[in-house]
Amino acid sequence: MNNQNPAPNQKDQAQSSFSSKGSDLTFVSSTQLSYHEMDVVPVRQTDVLEQLEKNIETLSDIRYRMQFMMREVRYLMKI
Repeated sequence: MNNQNPAPNQKDQAQSSFSSKGSDLTFVSSTQLSYHEMDVVPVRQTDVLEQLEKNIETLSDIRYRMQFMMREVRYLMKI
């Protein structure tokens, strides 16, 4: 019995990986379509791992800014 999955198109192959479960290979894509309402091109394909990295950087930056703000507030409360 020949059990083959159809080959993904070339665009998907550029940013994808394969994972194996037993002897079957399944196609796993690390990209998804995302909607950006105020952008010139509102719907675009993004790599979820790259987006996660950007989100972590943004959260880290916000955390440091909040720490600074809290130190300033504590200082002002002591005065």
